[in-house]
Amino acid sequence: LEVEKPRPGIEALFGYPDLLLFSRVYARARGFDDAVALLGSVVPEGVAACCAWGEQGAWGRDAQGHIFHSPARVLESVVDTLGAGDVFNAASIHSWASVADMQACLDEANALAGRKCAQVGLSGLV
Repeated sequence: LEVEKPRPGIEALFGYPDLLLFSRVYARARGFDDAVALLGSVVPEGVAACCAWGEQGAWGRDAQGHIFHSPARVLESVVDTLGAGDVFNAASIHSWASVADMQACLDEANALAGRKCAQVGLSGLV
């Protein structure tokens, strides 16, 4: 479940998916200054979640409550960020469905989102 921005009642859905995908926008709107605080506060027990935090990378929490971090890819220059969040989410879902390993999920999603930011458009990412 992608949780991009606050919506009335969305928190009632948090216990259903295998993976929650939070945005920094949602975290800040809920009063959290960092992803770890968000993940430790709103993610139900037994549910995995991740939260991308731009240039600081992304954090994740597995279903057992362990916290993981993956730094953002260092780029020579940022060319185009449009769609980078969607690319991060798509890569997260793909990785989670393939291996269900939070560190691998974050690393793969950050790598692909970084590649996206280094180029114009989405062509040739995969």
